Amino acid sequence: MFVTCKSAVVLLVCGASVVLAAGPPPALKDPFLDNFVAQCSVARKMGNGRTIGSNVQGEWVLNQFVQLHYGTSGKGPEYEGLVFIGFDDATRMYVCHWVDVYGWHYSGIGRGRLDPNLLSVEFEFDSKEGLLTNKFASIQRLKAGRR
Repeated sequence: MFVTCKSAVVLLVCGASVVLAAGPPPALKDPFLDNFVAQCSVARKMGNGRTIGSNVQGEWVLNQFVQLHYGTSGKGPEYEGLVFIGFDDATRMYVCHWVDVYGWHYSGIGRGRLDPNLLSVEFEFDSKEGLLTNKFASIQRLKAGRR
């Protein structure tokens, strides 16, 4: 029993050293996600039809994600959340990690594909309440698409 546990620790250390030796992947370069690196106001349309406004600050973090910080106004936001959007090369899908003031119960990971017009990505989240979707569309890309 002790030998098996010791062997498992050795394998774990060897596996971790291989991953660390390879280093992190190069920084993600994604023109679509670059559109979200800004400070802006957004309107979130809820499932019940209610619209909620939020201030959002977007920036590249960890060389792989655009972080959207909802509720960045200085006057006590109604809502605060952190959203990390990146790209999964293996599945060729965008991935979205969502955490907010409602805690772990509502945090989730969504996946989605860029629409054919390269204007938006809609993420599907499998929540405890059922399927949720969040659509992110770039205003800059939408304006360019109307010309």
